[in-house]
Amino acid sequence: MYDSKLRVDKSDNGDVISTKMEEALGKLSLDDREIIVLRFFSDLSIKEISETLGIKLTATKMRRYRALEKLKEELKQLNFHISPNPMILGLKP
Repeated sequence: MYDSKLRVDKSDNGDVISTKMEEALGKLSLDDREIIVLRFFSDLSIKEISETLGIKLTATKMRRYRALEKLKEELKQLNFHISPNPMILGLKP
C-alpha cells in the first residue's frame, strides 16, 4: 500500500524541511503516518483513502485532521514551526 519507511525527497533546497518532516513523521503512530502518506505523498483523495482503509468517509476526515495536528505538534517539538496552511509545505488539503 505504501512505504512505512517513507523518505522525503531531499534533492532540492528544502533539505531542512525534508529532514524535519521525515523526523516528525517517524514519531507518529503507524495509523497517523499511514493517513498522511496516503493523502499527501500518494496523492489519494479522502474518498480513495476511505475505501482503501475500509473506514467511513467521516472517520477518514477526522483521522486526517488528528494526524495533521499530531504532525504539527511533532514539528513544533523539533523547533520547526509551520503555518496552519499545509500548502506551505506543498501539501494539498
